[in-house]
Amino acid sequence: SIFSRENGDTEKADEILASCLEEFPSTHSAVAEALKHYDAANNVEESVRVLEAALAEDSPWQRDFRASLASRLRLLGRNDEAESLLRQATEEAGNPALKSLAWSDLGNHYFEIEAYGPAADAAGKAYETSPSPAPADLLFDYAETLLLAERFDEAVEIAAQIELPAYEQFILARSHLMQGRPAKAIEHFDAGHTLWPNNGVARYYTARAAEQLGDFDRAIEEYRFAIRIEARETDARFRLARIYEAQGEYLNGAQAVGHAGVNDTPDDSSKLYQLRLLAKAGRVAGVETLLTYLLAQPTPIPFLAVEAMIEGMRVAQNPEWAISMLDNTQGLDLREPENASLLRGRVELLGDVGRTEDAVRETEVSLRAEPNEPTFHSIHGMALEQHGIAAERVQAAYQRALELDPNEPLALLHLARLAGDPQQGLAFNERLLATNPQNVLALKQRARLLDLAGRSQESEELWEQILLTDPSDADTARKIAHLRQQRGADAGRTADLIRRATRFGQKAKAAQSPSNASTRAKSESPPTQTEISGSPAPAAEAPPTGDQG
Repeated sequence: SIFSRENGDTEKADEILASCLEEFPSTHSAVAEALKHYDAANNVEESVRVLEAALAEDSPWQRDFRASLASRLRLLGRNDEAESLLRQATEEAGNPALKSLAWSDLGNHYFEIEAYGPAADAAGKAYETSPSPAPADLLFDYAETLLLAERFDEAVEIAAQIELPAYEQFILARSHLMQGRPAKAIEHFDAGHTLWPNNGVARYYTARAAEQLGDFDRAIEEYRFAIRIEARETDARFRLARIYEAQGEYLNGAQAVGHAGVNDTPDDSSKLYQLRLLAKAGRVAGVETLLTYLLAQPTPIPFLAVEAMIEGMRVAQNPEWAISMLDNTQGLDLREPENASLLRGRVELLGDVGRTEDAVRETEVSLRAEPNEPTFHSIHGMALEQHGIAAERVQAAYQRALELDPNEPLALLHLARLAGDPQQGLAFNERLLATNPQNVLALKQRARLLDLAGRSQESEELWEQILLTDPSDADTARKIAHLRQQRGADAGRTADLIRRATRFGQKAKAAQSPSNASTRAKSESPPTQTEISGSPAPAAEAPPTGDQG
């Protein structure tokens, strides 16, 4: 079958493979080859059928087949079936060792669907049923899962039973980090590094702790160490690139995020992030090459690539080139609702070059084509505002968007900004955050509105949460420092924040686009899809290690 497929005779290959599976449905080599074939063809249903047939037979690979079947059921959204399959194994296991493995498999299932409470309970069952002494890896996985379930005291108790000191130090460090004690976390990470210096994940989390402390030189060093060990094991290259980006070192950022090189697929967010950074650096030739490559990929990659190009070129103060690229992008119809984000980017670019009347006219064209598209009304409001049209007409455009869609994010964000009363602004802002609680620009807007409403303590707490997700955000650090100075807080922490704001504010300041109405609108707008998918999102507190990684 393999030979026939490699010679291009897929029909004969499929025929032979089918006969192999019919005669040997639970032989590991036959099942593995079938899964390789069907998975490559994205035929998950057929892979499920093969595995179900294999499980119906008695074979020594039952556990492997069961775990493989559960993973594919999850891909199909059939989580309940996957859980039932794995739970049945815990009931049918014939001895303690097999029962412990079955509970581990069930725990991994819960981990994959981010049900950390049940995952911790299942890991506990695996520990209880394991023959004594429990393996170090089992204890380590159990402790990690307890951390994710925020059962920190239990995690520390289990860590104390691990005979490998490096494992124990890692768990203690993660516990401190997750509870907001980065300095203590680094102490334990450093102790672990002496025992296990080439643990890329430990280096990664050490960098995360250093970022929280404001020690960005240490963070850069640790992220680079983690990348050298294994570039794709964590999102270290994205987080390193974000530090460089915040410093205005866009080419260093592009090099960092592209470290995995040929292993990145066209739909990998690293390509989009590279494009955005090259555009911010003003490297037109590099942008043209990468953009041409991405435009040839399947949807939605071309759409996201154009967004990344627009954003980057605005920072590089080269809007004319970006407008030219939009003009020459074949098949791009800004009257189509799916291209609304690109229409918005074009409106901003036209504002940058003073062609605000053209921006108004182009949004009117899109509205004539799709008069009931709410996002088009919001973008029309942006165009009117940057052209200097009366506030009543601007707000009417945003209100019309909300009539068509009460949750239209762009309209909600702009109406919150334009509201004359902070309480009214907060009402619009709350509606936006109710549908998208991770919208960073909306969170920043809320923090500002809380301060205007006299709720400075809540504002400061929210700014602190925002800084935790992006420690190199100069604007956020500056806002917290100001609020702390107002209430006479500890000067040491305030000084650290000012140093952070200075480090990331000055280089980025030189790269900002011109100060005009369009830039103001951009700063108060919800993130584009490129900002969501292309920039390095903060990693969840999920350990990319062991079986659970």
